[in-house]
Formats: sequence, structure tokens, C-alpha cells
Amino acid sequence: MSTPLEEIIVDILKRRGGIVKDKELYTMLKAMLGDISPREMLKALLKLELNDIVRVSTIKKNLKSITLIKKEES
Repeated sequence: MSTPLEEIIVDILKRRGGIVKDKELYTMLKAMLGDISPREMLKALLKLELNDIVRVSTIKKNLKSITLIKKEES
């Protein structure tokens, strides 16, 4: 059984000190999973944001910062 994308994103954020840029996150996910679209990543980030696990902030027009705000329960 594969690990849900949301859990992988939270794990990456924990390993990166709780903050990562969206383009860096996409590059890491692409390297780990192979075939992932930007849309899939954004959908997973939206789920995490709606559950108050991460916060997505706009830095510039095409650059976002993803911050881990709550440790996910195991």
C-alpha cells in the first residue's frame, strides 16, 4: 500500500525544518514519486491547509512558501 501524498509532504516539511518553497517541494516529490503533476501537489496542499496542518503563503507572483504549523498525529 502506498503512502498518501499528504503524509509525504508533511514528512518532507519535518525534515526541512518546517518550511519549503513550492517549487522545491515539487522537485522533491517528482524525484521521489516520478509521475506527479503540479495539480496533484496543489490538491494535497489544499487538503493539508484546510486541516490546519500547513500554511501556504505567497512570496511573489509565482512563488509560494509552505510552512508546517501543526504536527500531524500518528
